[in-house]
Amino acid sequence: MSRKKVLIIEDDPDVLATLVEIMTLEDFGIDSADNGADGEAFLDIGSYDLLIVDWGLPDTTGIELLKKFRSKGVDTPVLMLT
Repeated sequence: MSRKKVLIIEDDPDVLATLVEIMTLEDFGIDSADNGADGEAFLDIGSYDLLIVDWGLPDTTGIELLKKFRSKGVDTPVLMLT
């Protein structure tokens, strides 16, 4: 069975580290970003089974980032953090 890939976009370093640690222990492949621009770059080059996105990012909102992503026709499930 192939490893599921998750992208986490979260600007709080403690929350991000905790999520990465938990998801790694559960054997998910993880990419992570602490701002919208880096998150968008990951979305442009990779495909994911799940996105975990913070509602408020330093350079955009999670909603705006997902609007861009959805406009490209991708329907990956999303878990929003608030």
